[in-house]
Amino acid sequence: MEGDVLIYFVHRELSRAGVFVLENCYSLTLQYTCMIQSTKISSENSELEFLSYSDFECKHGFFTRSFDAKNITLYEKTLCDFFAVKKIALLEQQHTTNIVEVTKQEESYGIADGYYAKRDRNLKIVLGIKTADCVPVIIANDQEIAFLHVGWKGLALGIVQAALKKFSSPVTSVVFGPHACVLNYEVGKDILPTFINSPVIAPHSDLTKCYLNMQQSIQTIIAHAHTVTCYSNMPCTIQNNQFFSVRREGSGTGRNLSFIII
Repeated sequence: MEGDVLIYFVHRELSRAGVFVLENCYSLTLQYTCMIQSTKISSENSELEFLSYSDFECKHGFFTRSFDAKNITLYEKTLCDFFAVKKIALLEQQHTTNIVEVTKQEESYGIADGYYAKRDRNLKIVLGIKTADCVPVIIANDQEIAFLHVGWKGLALGIVQAALKKFSSPVTSVVFGPHACVLNYEVGKDILPTFINSPVIAPHSDLTKCYLNMQQSIQTIIAHAHTVTCYSNMPCTIQNNQFFSVRREGSGTGRNLSFIII
């Protein structure tokens, strides 16, 4: 490949998987900096908490299990008052590659797994995504922003590439919320043809399974064409009881709400 792609990878600690995904292709600079802040919102029934990266300029956050996004109406007024908005918008997430362009407030943006918007419109809209092991991802530059729900199905179908095609200028930042980390994210080997020759697959003791590194899969796709600052400092949803996890708790568990404000 011609030239080096330099990624500034900001995170708390390296996982056991290391950085083998990128070592043969990219120049990689690691910055060991903790930049997570906690914000707590008092409500009549409980205290709600979300985490965010203190030096990422877009207003954003990743709620802990203090707030169950499956029951968003219980706390919507509290959140709207706190953020000074009228409504929290959501998607009908179905692991698609559909990305909606946001130009005005809607209660729902239909069947899609991502948003795209211009950042200069000051719409004062809260855009929400629900996850419980999948990856909430923010992709941005100074003028544009995309916000995605990425599971292995969406990743295989190309939702990250679909988001990048929306941008008119190079991406400069990618932000990862809480999700299942590589050595906990099991997938069946039947999906391997989708990721053939991909170094984001790690071996499993069960020969019918493997581990998929979702974060580095996404980083690799973006880094092929963009030089980015990468914010990755959030807990693993499977390992950390602070968040809902379908793989740890079953499909009946709650959903984590991630959000951006545009």
